[in-house]
Amino acid sequence: MESGNKRCTGCGLEKAITDFARRSDRPCGRSSCCKKCQNIKSGAWQKNNRERKSAYLKEYRRRNPQPHRDSEKRYREQNAEKVLAQQRRWTQENKEHVRAYHRKYQKLKVRSVPELKAKQVARTREWNRRHPEKGLEYAINRRARLLSVLDEVFTREEIYERDRGKCHVCHQHAKPNNWHLDHLIPLSRGGRHARRNVAVSHPRCNLQRRNTGPAQLRLM
Repeated sequence: MESGNKRCTGCGLEKAITDFARRSDRPCGRSSCCKKCQNIKSGAWQKNNRERKSAYLKEYRRRNPQPHRDSEKRYREQNAEKVLAQQRRWTQENKEHVRAYHRKYQKLKVRSVPELKAKQVARTREWNRRHPEKGLEYAINRRARLLSVLDEVFTREEIYERDRGKCHVCHQHAKPNNWHLDHLIPLSRGGRHARRNVAVSHPRCNLQRRNTGPAQLRLM
């Protein structure tokens, strides 16, 4: 056990030798500044050189990946509850970022593995079979977004109730499970995907009218 005192060149106080960090390049084997003064100097330097320190740490971790991984693993094991709380808080504050990441990851994963792609296609077809109305809504909204004409989001049921299930072309009643959401001014001709530009129609009436016809008069 070392004993004795030494005067700090930083604060000028005489302190115990154990208050000074070891330095093999010094004649006495100890630093000229006490640990407290060194911490103050180190904190001031790091505050004024954050970018330099960040670049140094990034380069060090790149050259020495394993020690950094081991250190992080030990920290996570010793502070499991704290790390979990931080992760949950970050997830709550960045929900949109998390959703976007998962969507991107899922697409890349499905594209890279043929078996997963086949399963995804099968699940999508089964969901569309069970929920035909929702599938049509999604397809229409997606097409409108791609054409940048989506003014508002609404459901097919909302339009069916508004028009009381009556086809705007032949004015006959359309079945609730077999009708088209027709754009009065077609999207291909500059129409918008909005409530005022859609109406109920029979599938046959809609297909016969195509992207032309007298339905546009309803908006005049």
